[in-house]
Amino acid sequence: MSTKKFSSVIWNYFVIINDECAKCKICDGKYSRKGKGTTSLKNHLQRKHPQEYKLFFKEDSAKKCIDEISRPGTSSQTVKREFKQTFFKEYMEKAKMWDNTNHKSIKIDYLIAEMLALSDLPFQHVEELGFRRLMDHIVPNYVLKGRKYFTDLVCSELYDKVSFKIKDMLQDFEKVSFTSDIWSDSSSGVSLLSLTCHGITKDFQRKHIVLKAEVLEERHTGDYISEIFQSMLEEWGILKQNVHCMVRDGGSNMKRACYLSEVHSIDCTAHQLHLVVKNAIQKVNEISILLTKCRKIAGHFNHSTMAKQELEKIQVRLNQKVLKVLQDSPTRWNSSYYMLERLDCIKESLSLYSSNNKIEQFDADDWILIQELIKVLKPLEDTTKKLSSQNTCISDVIPLVRALNKIYDEKNMHISDISVSAVVTFVSALKNELEYRFPEIDKNVLYQVATFLDPHYKGKFFSEILIKEIKEKLLRVLETEVNLTATTISTENKPITVRKEHCTSLEESIANMLDSDDDDEQSENQISDTKANLLIEYMSEKRLPRDQDQLKYWQINSKKFGSLSHIARTYLSSPATSIPSEQVFSAAGIVYDPHRNRLLGDKAAKLLFLKYNIPLLNFNYDL
Repeated sequence: MSTKKFSSVIWNYFVIINDECAKCKICDGKYSRKGKGTTSLKNHLQRKHPQEYKLFFKEDSAKKCIDEISRPGTSSQTVKREFKQTFFKEYMEKAKMWDNTNHKSIKIDYLIAEMLALSDLPFQHVEELGFRRLMDHIVPNYVLKGRKYFTDLVCSELYDKVSFKIKDMLQDFEKVSFTSDIWSDSSSGVSLLSLTCHGITKDFQRKHIVLKAEVLEERHTGDYISEIFQSMLEEWGILKQNVHCMVRDGGSNMKRACYLSEVHSIDCTAHQLHLVVKNAIQKVNEISILLTKCRKIAGHFNHSTMAKQELEKIQVRLNQKVLKVLQDSPTRWNSSYYMLERLDCIKESLSLYSSNNKIEQFDADDWILIQELIKVLKPLEDTTKKLSSQNTCISDVIPLVRALNKIYDEKNMHISDISVSAVVTFVSALKNELEYRFPEIDKNVLYQVATFLDPHYKGKFFSEILIKEIKEKLLRVLETEVNLTATTISTENKPITVRKEHCTSLEESIANMLDSDDDDEQSENQISDTKANLLIEYMSEKRLPRDQDQLKYWQINSKKFGSLSHIARTYLSSPATSIPSEQVFSAAGIVYDPHRNRLLGDKAAKLLFLKYNIPLLNFNYDL
């Protein structure tokens, strides 16, 4: 058999059987050479083995280039030989495809896996033509794997690596608090129960970790949720005695689940405020009617592209900023506030649009009512925004509720100046709802101790009798190092004397109460006990300005206050709302987009876990 037969690079992939047949080294298939040519063999390689064909093409191109250099008439034989060797070596190095164990290939595998989780992309994205062309261009040496490979990489290897790191992080918490929520997707039929962990590290850094989004396969009863919750704790190795509390919605199933799990729980403050506003609106017919009209107008623009464009043209013609009409959501009261606020902003352009189109119109009384409602609801919006912050904990709840009660007090609201009687009724309804929704908050130890150990507030929002009882509770904890139970203190709260200035701003209201004359920064009766002296020293120091970080305070003073700082880490760990868990399911809606609607619940849960925790680890999850 002549050497000429082996001159083509194609023979790196085939073995000659006879003059008319060759066997593929990759799939062992036998193929006709069709007149001793290699075209059919190349076609087979391209059609059945595209990655190997890519390598063949590069090798073949390199060979042709070298053959061109070798033609007679070029430079001396020595120069040609050296150039051929150098060129071939460099070209083949570039053309060589990385195998799966190559460290560069592994790194790219994990970066693609991260991208799929973080950007809510379907696993099939790696097989799409555009992505494959992009990878082939920017990393020609990399062999791009298929959907199954990346499904396994994301849901097994990457998930296990990140889980290991998160378990390690949990060891840094003394006690942990949780938020939880349930989400269901009608298109996939999947329901998930989220569990988000909140803790304060030894160096007083607040951390929020999405531990789990567990698939719910039965009816969402309290008993079933309790079973799932306890299995989650076991999976992460979290003992019940290390659980401080659970922040949940007001559903009876969630309350029962916490009760059966023997975990102290508190209501989500944001949910409670939603009910305050919702119920107050229902008690005032004029406001309910107005909001219905607002929704119809918002719906008109949200369902018509032409209406939207015409309104935009009017705003441009009036030299106004182009603003869209906002539609409210029944699950978020403040979306109604934003809707009213936006309608008031575009009042002029909306009036011009209404004059030329068939649409519900606001009369003069409607506009007055809208403007008055915006003023009345602004403190509640400020409170909701404050509670939604990641750095807000339950120590802020008592001061915020007190501030709202002060603002909606008839004298402070100056309701005699309000020309709309419906608003007067609404303010009264808000006041009554606040008292109804937060009746026991001053008696709940979880809130009390958290507020007391927040250096912004200390004992400012409690009567002398309650301050004494809180201290007694704290002394028992300091002495026994046993966590407080979520019992109540049955003591009448003496009213706090505050200045009587008119105040409608939330921050101004809290500032006035903190600046009132009944200051708690005074010398205490001497108690011989060392633990009691910690409380005396803590109370004797000036309160921390509200623009400074309370955790930074405890970090700086951790040696001075010793075990008291450990208790602060526990009680300041709990957020005021279950919003962190709800935000997990904002992402769940993206996870189950139309491209992912067949995703199994377990995979969706792992993708959510990775989406939130990979950035938390600063992408450092290698073991």
